[in-house]
Amino acid sequence: MFLSRLTEHIAHFAVILIAVGCLSIPIAAQEYRSGFSGVALDVGSEPTARLNASQPLRSITMIGAVVIWNQPNLKMRMMVFSNSKTSSLSLPRISSGIINEWIDVYAESISKASAPCQRKPWSLNTFKGYQVECTGQQRTIARVFSMDGQLVMLDYRLAAGEDTKRAAAIFDSFRLLTREERNIASIQQSMPPKLDQEPPEHLPISDAAADGLIGPVRRVKDVSKPSDQHRPVIETETSYDRDGFRASQIRYNGGYAELITTWGWLEGRRVDFQSAVHYLPGERIAMFDREDVVGGILYNPEHTSRYGTIYDLELDRVGRVIKRTRYSVEGSIVTIENITFTDNVRRRRLYGADGTFGSDVEETLDERGNVVDRKTFMANGKVFLHVAYTYVFDDTGNWVKRTETVVSPSIKRRMNRSKYSEVTTREILYYDDKPTKRLS
Repeated sequence: MFLSRLTEHIAHFAVILIAVGCLSIPIAAQEYRSGFSGVALDVGSEPTARLNASQPLRSITMIGAVVIWNQPNLKMRMMVFSNSKTSSLSLPRISSGIINEWIDVYAESISKASAPCQRKPWSLNTFKGYQVECTGQQRTIARVFSMDGQLVMLDYRLAAGEDTKRAAAIFDSFRLLTREERNIASIQQSMPPKLDQEPPEHLPISDAAADGLIGPVRRVKDVSKPSDQHRPVIETETSYDRDGFRASQIRYNGGYAELITTWGWLEGRRVDFQSAVHYLPGERIAMFDREDVVGGILYNPEHTSRYGTIYDLELDRVGRVIKRTRYSVEGSIVTIENITFTDNVRRRRLYGADGTFGSDVEETLDERGNVVDRKTFMANGKVFLHVAYTYVFDDTGNWVKRTETVVSPSIKRRMNRSKYSEVTTREILYYDDKPTKRLS
C-alpha cells in the first residue's frame, strides 16, 4: 500500500535527536538535516519519526528511509530510496521509468481519498523529476526525483482550504549537505542513548589521569598521520567530564566519523556503549550499514541505557587500576586484564574468560606518565612489535605532538620498510581555557 499506513501508526515510533555539543556548527532550528541521506529541508520543526522501509515496484524493489512529520498543522513525508538489487558500491542512475513506476504505485495507493492525480515535469537546480497533485477529498502534493543514485519523494497532505504555498516552500528548500554538515548530522543521528551518570562514592583514578593528562581537560582531539600515505589518517575526539572520566569518544577515518563510544556508571560500575555511524552506500567510509553494538549484541531500542559493556576495577593503594574485568550484557566475563607496575614500567596482560591469550604489552613511562617505549609480545613471549615515542608538550604539561617510531628490526623487514614512523598531533580544550593550536 505504498507505505500509506505509516502516518496512521506514528505513535509507535520514536526519534532519537541528540546534539553533539562542542562538535556542532550553528544549525537553524527550523532546518531538518539528515546525515543518513545527506539532505536538508527547511521544514519548521523536527520529524515525528524516522524508520526504514521497502517498496516493491513492477521491475525492482526499492529500500530506504522514511521521515515523517505528523503534527496538527503539518502532515508530510520525505522518502529516500535506493535499488535493493545493487550489489556494488556504485549505484546506478535512477531512470525515468523507475520514477514513473513509483508514481504509479503512489497514485494507486491514495486514489480512493485523493483521486484524481496529475503529474507534470518538474526541476529545481540540478534535480529533475515530476510534481504530482491529487485534488480529491484528501488533497496531496508530491515531488518525485532522483539524487545521486537515489529516488527522493516529498509528500505533503494539504489541510482543508490550504493552498500549496507552504508545501512548495518546503519542497524548494531541499538541498544536499556539505561534507562537514553530513558528518555532524550523521554523528547526531548515530549518537548512542545517554548512559546513567551515577559515579561511585569513592572514585578510582580518572580516565584523564590514567591517560597521562594534566589539568581540567574537557576534550582531546588526536590526529595520527602514518608515514605511509596509503594508510588513512585516523582521528579520535574524546570528551571528559569535570571529574576526568570519559563521556564520549568519536573515531574518524579519512575525515568521516565511523564509531561513537559513550561511557557512564551503573551502580558504581563502569559502562560503555558503541554505535557505528551510517553513511550512504558508495561513500568512502570504512564502515557500512549502521549497527548499534552493546557488548557485542545488537541494540534493542526497547532496552534502557543500562545495557552496555560493564567493567569491574581493582585498584592498588595509590588508586591505579591493577585489574579490569569486562562483562557482557548477560553478566558473563568477556576479558580479564591484569596490570602490574615495576618502577616506571607498566605491564598489561589481557586474557579471555577461559584463559586464552589476548595481548601482552610492556610500557615504559616517563615522569609525566607518558609512554616512551612499548613492546607488544606474542603468546610465546617473543616481541612482536617494539616502538618508541618522543613528545612535544604545551604549557600545561600535556603532549600536543607525538612521534612513534618502529625500532624492532624484524618488524621493519616484515613491513618491507627501512624506516616507519607515525606522527600524532593533539588539540586540547580545557574547561577553563582556550583550545591549544594543532601543530603541523
